[in-house]
Amino acid sequence: MIKRKRRKYLKTLWCIVFSLLLVCVFVFAEVNMKPIVLNVAISNAQTVNENVINKACLDTLEQEKVNFEDLIRVTYNDDKTVKSVTTDTVYLNKIKLKILRRIVDSFKNIEVGSFYVRLGSFLDNEFLYGRGPKIKFNYEMSNTVDCDYRSKFESTGINQTKHKLSLVFTTDVCLVTKLFNYNTKFETEILLNEMVIVGEVPKDYTDVDLK
Repeated sequence: MIKRKRRKYLKTLWCIVFSLLLVCVFVFAEVNMKPIVLNVAISNAQTVNENVINKACLDTLEQEKVNFEDLIRVTYNDDKTVKSVTTDTVYLNKIKLKILRRIVDSFKNIEVGSFYVRLGSFLDNEFLYGRGPKIKFNYEMSNTVDCDYRSKFESTGINQTKHKLSLVFTTDVCLVTKLFNYNTKFETEILLNEMVIVGEVPKDYTDVDLK
């Protein structure tokens, strides 16, 4: 009878110890592991996102043999002030769509990614950070991409203004790991054309799209 009570007591004790250990593991994962894994996953996903967009832009611009000087045209008034800066939006939209198709196709092939974090990085000790065995984490990534163009003027000196034409990609990203689900957004700007305009540009001036 005493042995049965002792066994029951030991069994209850082990259940309590196991439960406490399980709680400690969950707390450790939430407090120490989750923030580090999240930061690494975001950084990794951002790098993947930028690489995909950069490659899609380079491949498309090379294939289409884009003449960047034809994208922007500047006309002047008789007094040397800028009359208009026109952008060939029809051609630009064509390029945009082709780039977006490449990006979407590329993302389909990299829905799953992985990275490693050393065990010492989770122990909240600067001497152990980046040390110890590597722990592998897998994540799933889903993306939706939008693209627009940005036209910007910057003063570079007396009677000189720099005009920049860029494609701006906004990517909504959903990251899924065993520790968390996280939604974030990346913005990637690709410079298409940069030119110095000689002549005074009115303060209330805005560029005009070429239809």
